[in-house]
Amino acid sequence: NNSPMIRVKVLGLGGPVGEVDIPIEGKTLDLKLAIQNAYGVPEEEQRYVAAVRELKDSDFVAPHLGSDATVNLVRRPPAEAEWLRRVSKTPDDLGEAPDWCRSHWDIVRAA
Repeated sequence: NNSPMIRVKVLGLGGPVGEVDIPIEGKTLDLKLAIQNAYGVPEEEQRYVAAVRELKDSDFVAPHLGSDATVNLVRRPPAEAEWLRRVSKTPDDLGEAPDWCRSHWDIVRAA
């Protein structure tokens, strides 16, 4: 693949997570997979904010980067990520979910 790459710096609440290279036309999902491969953070637990905007999986990353090419990682709790994954595959499982899940916007929207 001869696609031009961009190095993205990822910051977490506790400080730097690391840097990864993604294609210049890479989307947020590409960034999530690169971070999962490089640092072991499960893709489902990753949420990214750039310039006060949460990036969707389908968003191109580069247009949202500032001059320092940095995004902020906000990590989902594992239980939230698991329910999100579960209702994405089987929406009817939302009926079995705990109350906090049924009132969680991302989980309800995924179902």
